[in-house]
Amino acid sequence: MNNGAKGNCSIKLDRLSICYNESNQEYVQKTCGLLRDHNMPESIPRMTITKNPRYHVSCVIPVPFKEASSKAMACFEAGPRRPGQASYRLDYNPSKLSEAGFDDLSVFLETIIDPDVVGFFRASKVVAYEKPVPGSLQSHLRLECRLKPGFFGHQVAKLENPFSGVGLIPADFSETAGIDIPAQFFADSIRIGGLKRALRALDPARRKRLKQAFKAAESVLPNLDAMWALWPDTLIGMGLGKHLGAVPVVPFAKAA
Repeated sequence: MNNGAKGNCSIKLDRLSICYNESNQEYVQKTCGLLRDHNMPESIPRMTITKNPRYHVSCVIPVPFKEASSKAMACFEAGPRRPGQASYRLDYNPSKLSEAGFDDLSVFLETIIDPDVVGFFRASKVVAYEKPVPGSLQSHLRLECRLKPGFFGHQVAKLENPFSGVGLIPADFSETAGIDIPAQFFADSIRIGGLKRALRALDPARRKRLKQAFKAAESVLPNLDAMWALWPDTLIGMGLGKHLGAVPVVPFAKAA
């Protein structure tokens, strides 16, 4: 989520990692063999195939395939070397992928594996940092939610707001508490060790005043629930609506 001013925010999906466990190891070995085939790099210009400590086969795929100027890349890995790792792993930036690029990537996956079922492992983390605006001296505040929610790809559009409860208060909020400690000093203490640890060094009276000032501080972020309501539209705009559950998929009627 990028934020310029309080009323100028947008949701952006710029990293998607999909992991899938295949129970039949013969299928995994077959996929690795297809990727190692000398014809594969010839059919996809600028595609590179290597190996790394995690996977027997690691491919970097330019998409769309035929556009020499394309800077969008997708990474596909197969054949885990360590126990517990997923059989397949796909990683790419949806915000840089054109519709033609996504079509080519889908064709690639359908050629080497069955991508209908995709799973995610569990974990989540929200981080905040300043991100420079290319070509200018300005920067945007970026709230980045790194998720591994543990469900299927078609459920992504119904993901609950991962930013719920996140707030951003001014670093000088402690000035209203009258605790005779520089605001920047206390803000740095909170940033490093958290509010509870920062409060330990204070006497009870100043601790109480600071808690009250912290609670009264108003977040400078917009309504994040209203922002998250745009999540399905964001997926649709990237061409991922049908694949990630934002657009209902109507099955073909069976022949009479």
